[in-house]
Amino acid sequence: MVLPDLGRSDWYDRRAFRVELDHQQGHVHALSLPVSRTEYVLRKMGAGVVLVAIPAAALWVGCQLAAASVDLPAGLPAYPNMLALRFLLASLVSYAAFFAMASGTIKTTIWVSSIALAFFVFGGPFGDFLGLYFDVFDRTNIVEWALQMIMQSPGPAEIMTGNWTLFDV
Repeated sequence: MVLPDLGRSDWYDRRAFRVELDHQQGHVHALSLPVSRTEYVLRKMGAGVVLVAIPAAALWVGCQLAAASVDLPAGLPAYPNMLALRFLLASLVSYAAFFAMASGTIKTTIWVSSIALAFFVFGGPFGDFLGLYFDVFDRTNIVEWALQMIMQSPGPAEIMTGNWTLFDV
């Protein structure tokens, strides 16, 4: 039982070392390929999109089977296509965000993640402090405002919220 875990850990360590080495050497291998940088990035992104499409297709088939196997009363529609499409779009948004972070250096990813985390943790008290001196911050919670801009329409992560049901009235 321990040996497979050790093998996986060793594989992950070697892969992480290669990625870090690639970052340190300025992506020499990727730049030495006989394709343009744009084409290389698009191929990598396309390969990930294909991998995201596989579970979305499996979810679509499962939703179709679930909707077909249930005898629904009148007025209760099933939305298998919408649920699968919503899952696909949410997966693509998540993949694009992680792809963008992974295409940079590890240091940049840590900085961006740390700043975002610090904003959500300390933004409320900092907004209250600014509210003592500026009226606009006294009436507005900047963390709540930022979350609304990101998570509600027309925000980039709006697809993550909302109605995720297969059967709905």
